[in-house]
Amino acid sequence: MQHRGGRPAPPRRTEEGAVPGAHSSGGRRRHCSDSSHRARESLTRPRGWSQKPTRTRASRATPFVVYQGAWSILKRDFEREIIPMACEEGMALAPWNVLAAGRIRTDEEEERRRETGELGRRTASDEWERTPDQRKVCQALEKVAQEVGAPSVTSVAIAYVMQKMPYAFPIVCGHKVEHLMDNIAALDVALSPAQIAYLKDVLPFDSGFPISMIVNGSEFIAVYNASGHFDKWPTQQAIRPAEQ
Repeated sequence: MQHRGGRPAPPRRTEEGAVPGAHSSGGRRRHCSDSSHRARESLTRPRGWSQKPTRTRASRATPFVVYQGAWSILKRDFEREIIPMACEEGMALAPWNVLAAGRIRTDEEEERRRETGELGRRTASDEWERTPDQRKVCQALEKVAQEVGAPSVTSVAIAYVMQKMPYAFPIVCGHKVEHLMDNIAALDVALSPAQIAYLKDVLPFDSGFPISMIVNGSEFIAVYNASGHFDKWPTQQAIRPAEQ
């Protein structure tokens, strides 16, 4: 796995170091993964070489097949460039921080923690309580949980990540048995497109330029719509629970 960008070494030098390792151990290592790099760096590393036949033949590059990074319903900037890159390149995602360090909770749970002194995780900050915006998202998760019969808001938060795009396999953990059970229950939560859209629209999301002008491909911009009728080519859908 290539882990974290921003080092002094240029991306090309780092990618050259990844290829020999990918072919080590008698060729048993067949794939590479990428973590916490910018989208453009992931595309200029071995995965992007598949788009450059001359360089691929010269280097025998092993492609990246999965990207690991921080993503949750409370922090969606991952959706700006990383998800479109992964979809276009056919890469899977292994998001971490899906439960936002325990901040995805109900009002009742937060009050209970305040009364018992359990509080919450304070590794990175002494602030364990949710912000007003985080609380608003959690209330929306609670509403959807009631609609789909999910046992916990965390189950819905995990399902959102898994059903937002194909091949998303979140890295989740817990400190109690009930946390484990809620995580597993997410596998049985089926969110409708309307419910996913509802969760997305709870807070405004700044996609940034140029996506704010040309949109993300989910719909045609006004200039195209004014020119005629267009049928979209169907995209690959996320893995969803089997219908009972």
